[in-house]
Amino acid sequence: MAKHFGSFDANLELRYPDRMLSKVRLHSDGDAQLEELANNDALYVVHATPTQLFVWNAAGFIFGQRDQRVVIHVIKRDKVQWFETVKGFHVQRGNFIF
Repeated sequence: MAKHFGSFDANLELRYPDRMLSKVRLHSDGDAQLEELANNDALYVVHATPTQLFVWNAAGFIFGQRDQRVVIHVIKRDKVQWFETVKGFHVQRGNFIF
């Protein structure tokens, strides 16, 4: 995550994923491995391209604990029938709203 966001921002993403990232629900086209991942309530979109989704499985992750692993799944979009994302609305003091 640090490579994509920068180390300071990556720490924010890891510590406050509900505020910083969009949760994602995947609906697969029948792929068994993707079906297992799709049943997880702790998936966040880290990055998306026209052909791939980069999804973080945050299940069991506790920020600041030693030996924590960040698991990013790279999923081809043709394996996903459709997906939906949700990001909570959070106003930070000092920020403008347009």
